[in-house]
Formats: sequence, structure tokens, C-alpha cells
Amino acid sequence: MRPGRTMVRTVSGHKTVDALIVPHRIWQQLTGHVIRELPNECLGMLVGLPDGRVGAAYEIVNALAQPHRFVSEPASLFAAEKRRRSEGWHLLGFYHSHPNGLPVPSRVDTDPEVNYWLDGSVVTLILAVPPTRPPVQSNRSARELRDCLEAMVEGYRIVARAYRLYPNRWEPVALRWTA
Repeated sequence: MRPGRTMVRTVSGHKTVDALIVPHRIWQQLTGHVIRELPNECLGMLVGLPDGRVGAAYEIVNALAQPHRFVSEPASLFAAEKRRRSEGWHLLGFYHSHPNGLPVPSRVDTDPEVNYWLDGSVVTLILAVPPTRPPVQSNRSARELRDCLEAMVEGYRIVARAYRLYPNRWEPVALRWTA
């Protein structure tokens, strides 16, 4: 495989990517959304090309407006899907934030009773605003935080990591940004 190219594979009968490639302008949009919604979680849809290049991010309203949970507000989720189809983008996945947390899937993120996208067919991007005093981390946590994108935005440290989610488990997906 040539450098800069991503692999596309099939999971559960759907094509999915081995890397999520986020342009700087989309990264700025995502981090802006995270900061605007603090202290609550935010969420949205990631769309783009089948090779993993993100072309747009559509914000979805968090119907719960809580720091540790989100539920997609149905009308805004429908509007995002309608826009994706009208603009001809491929569904790459979804993003959400972990205010005062780490960019690692929570139990809720992989709970099949709560999350309908647990077949590995889409990517989940978690953007975290870690606590100012980081928790004591095990070796496993340090390993889980490899390959993160990290930036200071408006005085906030934001750390992002991409995953493919399954019932009660997850696997990392490469995450890169471009100019």
C-alpha cells in the first residue's frame, strides 16, 4: 500500500475504513462544537469519501444536554442524514465528546441496549477534554491513548481518538489530519 492511502474493508456486510482522515478545517469545526457545548456532551455525523477522508461534519442536537450522556435528537439526526444523502457523501461515522474525560469508549458507548451502531461498520470519533488533574492510568490506558490527535483550542486541551465499536468491546482506528 502506498503512503497516504487507506484500506477499505468489509465488516458485517458494510464497507468501512482502516483510517479516518480529518482535514484541519473539519478539526476546527469539531473542536469548536465541543467547546460550545461544554460542560455537556456534543455529537454529530461524519461524512466523506469511502476511503476515510472526512468531507463534512454535521452537528446533531444532544436531547439530554448532560455532561456524561447523549441521545440524538431525532429531528436533527434526520436532518443530518437527509443532508448527507443530498450532498452525496458516504457515512463514515459519528463523533461525540467526553467532557472532563478521556477519549476512550465508555460502557454506554458499547452497550447494545443503548447504541445501535455496534456492528463495526462505522467509525466513532471521541473528542475528550481531559480533566486538569489526570486520573491515575494503568498501562492499558496508556496503550489505549496511542495515535490520538491533540490540540490546545481556546485554552482547552482536546484529545481525539477513533474507534470501531462492537457490543461490549471496541478496536482502535487510525486517525490522521491533513492541511
